[in-house]
Amino acid sequence: MNPFLTLDTGWRRYDGFSNVKKSWNHCTSWAALAGVLAIGGLAACAGSLPRLTSAQKERAARLWPGTTARELGRGRTLYVRKCSGCHTLHLPAAYPAERWSAILDEMKGEARLPEGEAWDIERYVLTAAQ
Repeated sequence: MNPFLTLDTGWRRYDGFSNVKKSWNHCTSWAALAGVLAIGGLAACAGSLPRLTSAQKERAARLWPGTTARELGRGRTLYVRKCSGCHTLHLPAAYPAERWSAILDEMKGEARLPEGEAWDIERYVLTAAQ
């Protein structure tokens, strides 16, 4: 054993570069797994968010004249993209509409959302909450 190529970490001894390389591969494997799980978690969150029904879309158009299904869909997409980067997504049904309005007012500043994006998210969440 070459003493110049030995690293004692306290829990495992690495002798030479081949063992260090194996350890590095082991670490990168764990990092890759963590990345896959994170992406899968985001996809799972997005998958559990409700898609709006025709009745909900019609109600949204009555509440906010001129609102389109495309804008509501964009609101859902923005909710996933913009909000899940910092915290777990909450299902729209988790809070009443009044509470959502307060939450979104606070968060649009935190997330630095442009008014148009914040409005799309709010219409989606309020529509899906009911």
